[in-house]
Amino acid sequence: MSGHAARVERFRSGRNLQTPHPAEAYPGLRVVKPGPQWSTSLIVPADGQTVTGRGGERVLAYVTPSGVCAAGFELKAGDRARMVAWDLPASLVEWEVTRAAAP
Repeated sequence: MSGHAARVERFRSGRNLQTPHPAEAYPGLRVVKPGPQWSTSLIVPADGQTVTGRGGERVLAYVTPSGVCAAGFELKAGDRARMVAWDLPASLVEWEVTRAAAP
């Protein structure tokens, strides 16, 4: 161990992550391309799954019509995002993101 503590962040956010990478980059995860005009794909994880970042995966921030706020976040290569709660109000989920150690 390097002696550096991993930085862990939590986000109440949307469920699916946009990614610029192909489906093959995420073995064991469902990755869909919504249409031929899309330049990105969506990672659609099952409850409790972990997404390991390749860099550039993101969930956009938004506010629902009823005023519920969803936080946005982006993963860098080596970051791990684990869905730790689901079925939250406004269909949000809670992500625990463990940031990769800086080189």
